[in-house]
Amino acid sequence: MRSGVIAKKVGMTRIYNDAGEHVPVTVLQMENCQVVAQRTQEKNGYTAVQLGVGLAKVKNTSKAMRGHFAAASVEPKAKLAEFRVSAERHHMGGGRATHGNSVSHRTHGSTGQRQDPGKVFKGKKMAGHMGDLRVTTQNVEVVSTDADRGLILIRGAVPGVKGAWILVRDAAKVALPANAPKPAAIRAAAVAKNDAPATEGAE
Repeated sequence: MRSGVIAKKVGMTRIYNDAGEHVPVTVLQMENCQVVAQRTQEKNGYTAVQLGVGLAKVKNTSKAMRGHFAAASVEPKAKLAEFRVSAERHHMGGGRATHGNSVSHRTHGSTGQRQDPGKVFKGKKMAGHMGDLRVTTQNVEVVSTDADRGLILIRGAVPGVKGAWILVRDAAKVALPANAPKPAAIRAAAVAKNDAPATEGAE
């Protein structure tokens, strides 16, 4: 399988292409991204790779999670994610935008009833927290990468604030190239090669 990566949004900048045109890009940085655990169909009921990124203070990590990281021989991570194989709030239209309705286009209007029942029912659609949801942007273009500094430059804007954790994975609607690298498979092959007994000469 081929997993994605976890990266931190650093901010936006621009670079120049070969034609001298400036291209706005979002800078993502991978901080010590490592495999923390593997999920198998036999043991967990599904197949996945759990990745961890960043560093967390040991004192702020629970005992259970410290044991989880120790089993993988990695330092405590700030962020974990699994990669598996496989109008306004309430859609309200607002007030009328007509003469005489100044500074009250977005008010919610009446929220209660008369003296009976004399209360606002629970679940009333009113103003409140909006956002903080996972947003997926498809078919983005990777303009450039910097392996030494762990940077990924994405064309255009990427949802999220500076410092937010971004999950980057293969496009779902585009076929994966046959020569695309698979880090987990490469690492497993390297380990198998190192563990194989050395032979000299020819039979």
